[in-house]
Amino acid sequence: MLKLRDGFSVIEALIAVAILSIAVIGLVTTIGTFSSTTVDRTVLNCLVDAASTALYKCQAGVDSNPNSTCGGSTISIAGTSGYCAPATGTCTTVTAVATASPQGKTVSLTTQICNFN
Repeated sequence: MLKLRDGFSVIEALIAVAILSIAVIGLVTTIGTFSSTTVDRTVLNCLVDAASTALYKCQAGVDSNPNSTCGGSTISIAGTSGYCAPATGTCTTVTAVATASPQGKTVSLTTQICNFN
C-alpha cells in the first residue's frame, strides 16, 4: 500500500526559497533605480526653477538670493551674466547658472531682456 506524504521535501523548499529570492532581488533593484531617477528629476526641476526665478528677479530689478534648498539639495545661483536693465529701445542677453550640491548638476538658462519704454 502506498503511503501519502505530508508537506514538502527539503529540496522543494530550497527551490521555492531560491525562486522567491530572485524575485525579491529584482524588486529591490527596480525600486533602487526608480528612486535614483526620481531624485535626479527633482534636482533638475529645482535647478530650472532657481535659474528661472533668478532671471525673473533680474528682469524686475530685484536682487536674487544666491543660495536656496530644494529637494534636499543646496541650489546655488552663480549670478546672472549680462545687464538686467538695458537702455531704452534695446535688448540684452542675460544668463543664470544654477548648480546643485552635492550632486554637481548644473543648469544654465538664457533669456533676452528688452526695454521698450
